[in-house]
This record gives sequence, structure tokens and C-alpha cells, in this order.
Amino acid sequence: MLSIIKQFNNVVLFLLFITIFSNPLYCYIDPGTGSYALQIIIAVLVGIIFAFKLFWNKVKTFISAIFPKKEKK
Repeated sequence: MLSIIKQFNNVVLFLLFITIFSNPLYCYIDPGTGSYALQIIIAVLVGIIFAFKLFWNKVKTFISAIFPKKEKK
């Protein structure tokens, strides 16, 4: 666990270093690149929702196996 925290700290320091000491760039993002970035963001969100739904169904199945419903007479 400690190595993960160290790696995270190293990444944050690296990004901070690049942000502070970078030269200004005179470029632009064309609409195609923006559209592609939007598609990636939407795909990630849909993937997270799908993974959560799968996980939740497994949890529901596990709990219903432990506590079966009582039959009404």
C-alpha cells in the first residue's frame, strides 16, 4: 500500500513540475479532437455505470442467496 502512495505522490509531483516549468504553447484543439475527447469521457462514464451494475447484481444475488424470501401462506 505504501508503494502505491509513493507512486501517486511521484506522479503528482511530476505533473506539478511540468505545469510550473513548461513553456507556453501556441496551438489549438480542433473540433475533431474535442469530439474525440468527449466520446472518451462518455465511454468511461458508461463503462463505470456498467461495471457498477454488474457488481450490484452480484451483491444482490449473494444477499438473496443468504436471506431467501419467505413464502406467503
